[in-house]
Amino acid sequence: MHRYLRHLLGVFLVGVLGCVGVPAQEGVSWADAAYRSYRFSLENVMHLAFFSGTESSEAEGRWERLPLLVERVRASEGLRWPRSPETVEPVALAWAAIAYVGWMRQIEEGCQRTLLTPSVWRSIALVLGDLAAQALQVAEEDLKDAQRGLYGQEWAAQIAMLHALSGFALGVADSELYGGGLSGIAARARADALFESILRENAPPWPAELRLQALWVEALAWYALVGSHALEAVRVLHRVSAQLEGATSDRLSVRASLLSALLVAHRLTGEGRYVARAERLWSELKNAWERAHELSVTELGDLAGAFNAVIRVLRLEEAKSEYARFFSFWGERLQIDDGEGSLGRAPVFVTKVAYDRERKLWSVLD
Repeated sequence: MHRYLRHLLGVFLVGVLGCVGVPAQEGVSWADAAYRSYRFSLENVMHLAFFSGTESSEAEGRWERLPLLVERVRASEGLRWPRSPETVEPVALAWAAIAYVGWMRQIEEGCQRTLLTPSVWRSIALVLGDLAAQALQVAEEDLKDAQRGLYGQEWAAQIAMLHALSGFALGVADSELYGGGLSGIAARARADALFESILRENAPPWPAELRLQALWVEALAWYALVGSHALEAVRVLHRVSAQLEGATSDRLSVRASLLSALLVAHRLTGEGRYVARAERLWSELKNAWERAHELSVTELGDLAGAFNAVIRVLRLEEAKSEYARFFSFWGERLQIDDGEGSLGRAPVFVTKVAYDRERKLWSVLD
């Protein structure tokens, strides 16, 4: 599931540069691509929260049926998440919590005023906040090693959980709609404990894989905004970012992740050297997607996140038109109209697509 959620976050970030209005015109334009990104992300989170695991007949006419499904979830008792380590991973729960809190705040701030009534959107925001809290609670109770203070064995899980706990603490701190069972203060305390455990268990404190190092920088930046060990987090962030400055990769999505991480580091610390390397990565990255033959949903999210970082931090107008072309070509090939799935898996994206440039044929690989 985390593959779908990472994609959701990447597209969500590009689509929501402030509230996005209706498409201004037909054809490939920045406004059109941003709006469609926003809608794809919204539809994905709605499927994940309310339609996954339902009968296919219930998913038909999904927007018309959504108010009924929302009330059904609100009226139900108990958790909406599986509680077995064999059926759910910490990474998946973390990305779900990040996505749900992000959309809860978007709804609360009034960015979504169409399709449904304000009271239904309010109910949706309440449910999303509660589902985020439940996801983090399941991870804490069922998937955390109490002795080591870590969530499972993988670096990816620790990174995602630190990001999720920090983002959750910030997201619910001043929310008027949130009423879940996990407070922002408790989430921050868990983030503090996890950060301490990571530093205690790992020396030096970063993973070997470049993409994970990039995600580690993003998680550290979130934690530095809310955690009790913010200064230490920034010191670690500088150490990891220094490693990334000289890093490179043949993989398009890894270069995109490096670019995003360096701009996140710059935005938090103000260090100009991170911008210089990010600008070089952007010059390598732009147009490079046109040579790709395959793209997975995770890679799409990584690339969308990089476009977002360039647009928001570097403020390059050319990135908007480039994103419009990129999303029009790849994004809509990974999006499908409907589907069925078990609880916890959003059924609106295929996993990987390929394009035969000589024959001009598309195919779904997974």
